[in-house]
Amino acid sequence: MTISEFGRRAQVNGNGGLDHGWGNMMLLLGGGVVGGQYYGAWPWLDADKLVDGDLAVTTDYRNVLGEVVEKRLNRAPTSVFPGLSYNRLNMLTTL
Repeated sequence: MTISEFGRRAQVNGNGGLDHGWGNMMLLLGGGVVGGQYYGAWPWLDADKLVDGDLAVTTDYRNVLGEVVEKRLNRAPTSVFPGLSYNRLNMLTTL
């Protein structure tokens, strides 16, 4: 699994650049990954869909990590992420 907190803004800032923002993705590789699919919802780039110049967050990264915790570590995701409203994405099969 790859994850980065180094996303980019969708809207140009006052200096003509793209600061750190929410535009990001995660990759899962390996056995048991239900691949060939895009998980999540496209937030669109229209100005009225941006949140303070950033892409809207459509998938809580803890749900992705939570499924790895659940399927590979046999633990409840909420035991690692207290307070998480866990929504399984069905990206992994049980090995």
